[in-house]
Formats: sequence, structure tokens, C-alpha cells
Amino acid sequence: MSHIFISYSHKDSEYANQLGASLEASGFQVWIDRRIDYGAEWSDVIEAHLNECGAFVLIMSRNAKASTWVKNELSRAQRLNKPIFPIWLDGDIWLAVESLQHFDAREGGMPPQKFYTQLAQIIPPEVSAPALLPDFEPPKLPLPEPFEWCAIPSGTVTLSEGERQTVETVAPFYIAKYPITNAQFRVFAKATGTEVKPSAFAGDDVPRTNVTWNMATDFCSWLTREWGDGIIWLPDEAEWQRAAQGDENRRFPWGDQFDVACCNTRESQKKQATPVWQYPQGISSFGVLDMSGNVWEWCDDLFEIDGRPYAYARGGAWTSSQHEARVTFQAGFPADDWNYDRGFRIVAMTP
Repeated sequence: MSHIFISYSHKDSEYANQLGASLEASGFQVWIDRRIDYGAEWSDVIEAHLNECGAFVLIMSRNAKASTWVKNELSRAQRLNKPIFPIWLDGDIWLAVESLQHFDAREGGMPPQKFYTQLAQIIPPEVSAPALLPDFEPPKLPLPEPFEWCAIPSGTVTLSEGERQTVETVAPFYIAKYPITNAQFRVFAKATGTEVKPSAFAGDDVPRTNVTWNMATDFCSWLTREWGDGIIWLPDEAEWQRAAQGDENRRFPWGDQFDVACCNTRESQKKQATPVWQYPQGISSFGVLDMSGNVWEWCDDLFEIDGRPYAYARGGAWTSSQHEARVTFQAGFPADDWNYDRGFRIVAMTP
């Protein structure tokens, strides 16, 4: 199978390596010059792989524009009529490829599914093994409706943290179709004798708010004891993003374009949380609802700032802009803090 040649400045190697991993996870064969064997003549190896490639991916940046190697690689690719796929990392669009469609990566992130689809039309990716589904039955829990489980198959996601990006493989799991509601949280409070601050908004089907990360994990521990055969917990960031983004690398659960009819964000002007089933148009490809807007959802991932524990949250809320409602957007809040726009959903897995 023909391969993709990635041309980049070594000062941009972190992004280039993440891009290579993302392409390989999608079934493409990639060549990037970190793989040159010691003792090989550098220019000869690069020339051979450039001559044999089926597509040329150019990472445009200020660093790359100052690199003689990158400019020579681009010039040769053009002479050989290689299909060129530019990615704009920083600086200006290069005149030599200005007429070509490019992916704007100035805010970080891997290319959208359309980029991979266009590559696949030239270099069909290898057919990977079918995604695995959870090998256990989802637990039946003592929670009032609406409550359903959605099966999430194994797959990969690209997580961003500032300028750092990592590709993670996610094992199959079950995730709650909706955020935990007021009625469901009341069952926990009554069963455990837990005294909690009232939710910010009334309604049995409205997501439970004014809940700290610690309260959310207490809820999960209670359900784990009720189940007895596995673990109920908060999704980690990779699991949450996998459930929201699907296999299509979407910007929002429903697609790449924001749609005010699909979620409760600041643009919808509801000015409060809404029932978890109110936006069926916002469904993800795996059948999960309310993953953009309505309430921020606590994730399992903890970190510290000045010795105080914080936790990441995903999805944005009714107080958030569409930018924060993207499935890749990450926020962090003190783990012991509660707020009127913060809630959670749960996942199930076996030990």
C-alpha cells in the first residue's frame, strides 16, 4: 500500500508526530523522517520515500518556511505531481499552495473527518479490525427514567491540552444516554442519607446541578455497590470525548457545524438548564444525548493547582458559548466546588 509523506520542520515535531499517530490510527501508512535508520544517507532515504508516496502532507509554519529541507520536499512533490494536503499551523499561507484547500490548525487539533476522507480517496486505508463492543451486559440500576445505557465501541481519540496533543486508545464501555437528573440524584440522597445543596433548577428530568466532583463520585460509589458486578464511575476525558465525537472526529456530537437547535447553550437564550431529552437533534453517532450544552459534565481526571484538587469537565453548559460546547473543549474546576451549571453522567465497566 502506498504511504503518506509528512513534511515538517523538526521544531514542529510534536504536532507532526501526533498527526502521524492519528493517521495511522485511521488505517493509513505514514512515513515521517524520525524513522530513518542510523547510517543511512539522509537525503537518499527522504528522496526515495517522497518518490514513492501517494500523498504529500505539508505542515505550514514559520519554522517550516525557514527550513530548506521542507521547501525542497515541497518543490519535488510539486514536480512529481503528488497530491498535496496543506495543514496551516502558524504564520502565513504559503504562496506555493495558496490555491489548495487546507486545514486550519492554528487553534490546535487534528484535521476533521473530511480531510481523512479526501486522503482515503487517493490512498485507501487498511481495513482495521472491527471495533470491539463491551463484553458484558449493562447493569440494571435503581434509577427512575429517563435512563438508558449506550454501548461505546473501542476506538481512538485525540486529546488536546494547550499545545500538547495525545492520541489515546479507548476500550469499550457503556455510558449513560443522559446526564444524571434531579429525580435520580434524590434516590441516592435518600438511600445514603446524604445531605446536599438543592439543585439550581426544578424538574425531575432536569440535570442535577450544584453537585461537586466529590458528590458525583459518591453517587458512583453507591451505584457500584448496588450493581455488585462491576464499576460505575465518571467517564475520563478520553471516554467522554469518544462517546461525543464518534468515529467521525466531529466538532459537535451531531456534526461539524454548530446548530442552535441541537443544544442548550448561551445562543439558545434559555437561561437555565433544560430537560435532558429536550434536544434529540443533538444526538451523537453512538446515541448519546445532551453532550453539548445544558450542564458541564464532571470527568474522572484530577489535577492540582497550588495544592488544591481540580477536575476536568466537558461539554459546556447553558451558560457557555458554542466554542465551549465543542467536544474537544476542556475546562477545569475545583473538585469541591459546586455551581448552577455543573452536573455529570456515568459510565459502566468491569474490573
